[in-house]
Amino acid sequence: MSRTLVAISLLVALAAIVGCEPGPRTGPSLRSDLPLLAINSGQIGPPRDAEIARVYKSPDQVPANAGQWLLSADAVDFSRVDWRRRDVVTVSLGRKPTSGYEVRIDRIVATDWGLEVYVTEFSPRPGDVIAQVVTHPWAAALVYKTDNTVISKLYITPAQ
Repeated sequence: MSRTLVAISLLVALAAIVGCEPGPRTGPSLRSDLPLLAINSGQIGPPRDAEIARVYKSPDQVPANAGQWLLSADAVDFSRVDWRRRDVVTVSLGRKPTSGYEVRIDRIVATDWGLEVYVTEFSPRPGDVIAQVVTHPWAAALVYKTDNTVISKLYITPAQ
């Protein structure tokens, strides 16, 4: 009888071990809002070939001409970012035919697959005084360092 009890115990233990093997994740993803430590925006945006949305994780990822397109007085100063503790997320609307366009970063959510960035796009309204000049609206947010290296989703909402 003791051999039967030992055999049953071993089978139960083996079943428990096999049942604990990691498998594909089927539950909900991990999602957490990242505090926006600083938010800036401007009209003179990145060069034409720059990405629409980007996570900068170190100073060597910052374009050499960043100082040329981050011209507004409140722009993120990449040279002063503590890259060990912070990341910078940028969003650009691309080339626009006039002034009056803006983009604002409202929320950034960290997920298992990357960052989800929620922005509001502002366009000139009829009757607004605008300059006939090509602009590249952009926004940048300083956030706590994450493991995420990509923006998995970009949600753009037009301003009402």
